[in-house]
Amino acid sequence: MNIFVTDPCPIKSAQTLSDKLVNKMLVETGQLLCGALQLKGFTTTTPYQMSKSQLGHPATKWASECSENFNWLLAHFEALNKEYMLRSKKECGVGAHTSFIKVYDFAKMHSDVFEPKGELKFILCFDDKHRIIHKAWSVFTAYKIVIAYKHFYGYKTRHTWTRRKIPFWLKREDVMSYLLNKMRTPPIRTFKKV
Repeated sequence: MNIFVTDPCPIKSAQTLSDKLVNKMLVETGQLLCGALQLKGFTTTTPYQMSKSQLGHPATKWASECSENFNWLLAHFEALNKEYMLRSKKECGVGAHTSFIKVYDFAKMHSDVFEPKGELKFILCFDDKHRIIHKAWSVFTAYKIVIAYKHFYGYKTRHTWTRRKIPFWLKREDVMSYLLNKMRTPPIRTFKKV
């Protein structure tokens, strides 16, 4: 299970995924939403029953941490379903993905069980060999995480985008060089007057 955060906006993030990943991520996002609800005590009523190892997955824990994370994932889930219907020529509401039908209303109805933290922070859910973020940095900003996900996604097998343009960051001949140059931009620092 994973969440491909290619943009801080849940809708844009869904739009940049390939046809294959839209379908795959609908199932995984539904599972993550159910796992987050299971961690909040909905153990027998969720549409997907998650195993202990799935409940311990960093993405499931992230989704259950606060209302901002859960609601972002829920909005992303809805956007993924719209992408699925657009790309497969389904009528709005008629051709919804099976996972969306099973999970969305249940998750939306129970989204109030999550406490707000006031901030949305994304996480990295892949192994170190795919990270381009310098390990010495202790705090990841949402922008840096978006770039890291774009890097990971860019080196997967070639995919297709029906009724969507290929994201600009995958069209580049040298994705790694582009991303590393973006990462080298020095952070803005503020200094206290003494």
